[in-house]
Amino acid sequence: MNRIFPLLGLAAMLAGTSSAVRAADPGVLTSLDLCDALGISGLTLSSESNCLKISGSVYYEFNWGNYETRTRLINNLAVAGEVSDEISVMDDEGELDWYSYIEAYLRFEAVADSDFGPARAVIDITSYEEQIVTNGLISADSSVETLNTDYAYVAIGDTTVITAGLNDDSIFYEEDDVPFDWLGTASSYYVGDGVAWDVGGGTYNTAGHVITVVSDFGNGFKAGAGLEGLDADSSLVGFVSYSGVDAPLVGHLSFVAGDVLDGTFDDWAIHTGVTASIDAFKASAALALNDSGWWNALFTGEATFDIFTLAATADGNSEDQLGASGSVSAAVTDAITLKAGARWTDTDTNIDDDELLNLRARIEYAVGESLTLGGEAGHTSTGSNALHADASIFDVTADLSWNPVGSGYTATIEGSVNSIGGYKTVFTAEKVFE
Repeated sequence: MNRIFPLLGLAAMLAGTSSAVRAADPGVLTSLDLCDALGISGLTLSSESNCLKISGSVYYEFNWGNYETRTRLINNLAVAGEVSDEISVMDDEGELDWYSYIEAYLRFEAVADSDFGPARAVIDITSYEEQIVTNGLISADSSVETLNTDYAYVAIGDTTVITAGLNDDSIFYEEDDVPFDWLGTASSYYVGDGVAWDVGGGTYNTAGHVITVVSDFGNGFKAGAGLEGLDADSSLVGFVSYSGVDAPLVGHLSFVAGDVLDGTFDDWAIHTGVTASIDAFKASAALALNDSGWWNALFTGEATFDIFTLAATADGNSEDQLGASGSVSAAVTDAITLKAGARWTDTDTNIDDDELLNLRARIEYAVGESLTLGGEAGHTSTGSNALHADASIFDVTADLSWNPVGSGYTATIEGSVNSIGGYKTVFTAEKVFE
């Protein structure tokens, strides 16, 4: 835990220095207008030519229960960059498990005006520490990371922005592929709510050390290109996108080619998606693929009728994996919301009776303006040829969320248990400032 203190101490020192300077020289206060002129608000420090914005968060999580051994239900679900076997549920292995995690995050953004547009220097620093105890023993996966820099880049421009340095956000645009329904499909969940473009692919890398140019052409059109992954196997990355204000149609096309600096251009991948909205109806279609023959496609739709919202999603990929999900939600009153959903997964269409089916229902009750109580129940079943054959597992969850108005603070406590002996309690607390 003490490894987090240097990060927090740095923020306190900057804040203290700022107070001392302003007290010593009241004239500095007039330079606060610079931040307003640049459209920057929140926690700021300023001089005659620069505005410095400081933002960040502290997050803590603690888990306790008997959950670490998981009953795997289906193997070999292909996801971005790997093959996952984590379609699983909590199991009772006979020993207690617990987990403690803390993360501190600071972002410093210095901005000055120029004749080409705002000039920025951005530094993001993250520090975390986690302790993992499985079956009463400290896990080798427990880790400490102190003052890790995720972002350290300079950028300049307004309608055209040139960026160079360490940037953990790629310009490879991955939107218009998020399932609208409550549960989403299993494969989309493991991708991070979308379609994957790099399963079975080659040596393309995005983000990291970058040199990029992004232009806003107006009327919702944007495009960008650049070199990314310059600290690894370099990649050429580009995108075009359209997203007009209240536009009935938005979409994008992103492209990446690997090994560009050595002139081979051996590997490439694309990600594209489009979303259409007409009155109470909305639909998205997305496709990702690469030169290895891998592809992943998704279609999702939503319809809103008074207090009810209906949504459904279907996806598939070149590994003979299919998924479908659907949900209905209803705002019964201003305080009560109901949800119900189903998710079906087939990780190999060449094998009969190996599917998985999830059924879930949830109720949320707003006790007050800052307090929400939730309850959830579900059932998971598998076919006779699944890894855990003919599973029939029930689970229940209760949770309480507290978010005092205007505080930027959120705390939650959640307890869950299932019919095969797994149980878990989770407590989280987070404060965000900006």
